[in-house]
Amino acid sequence: MAQLTKRPPIITYVLSYPGLGLLKIGRAQYYADRLTHLKTGSPVEPVPVCAFVGAHHERELHERFGHLRDRREYFRDCEELRKHLDERHDRVTHEEALLISPFLARVKKKRDV
Repeated sequence: MAQLTKRPPIITYVLSYPGLGLLKIGRAQYYADRLTHLKTGSPVEPVPVCAFVGAHHERELHERFGHLRDRREYFRDCEELRKHLDERHDRVTHEEALLISPFLARVKKKRDV
């Protein structure tokens, strides 16, 4: 009988982009990897604000704060959104999210060696 492997939980994350006045609300199964990719592709170092366990949080936040959307997953960083995040009792810290979501191991390809 085949053994089922348990998939890591989806982390919904909120990142701040200092100087741009934006928050990114996204989700990832491998949170640490996603954060690394976002740092690499950004002219501004994203700063973790908070996170939630479960993909449904991303949908809920996108719908609730659609009026603050700048584009796609980026929202205006304002008191209304920050207050809502601060009042959420189901949020986890960046450090907790890193512990919950594993780092995706990468195998070096021959050309990378």
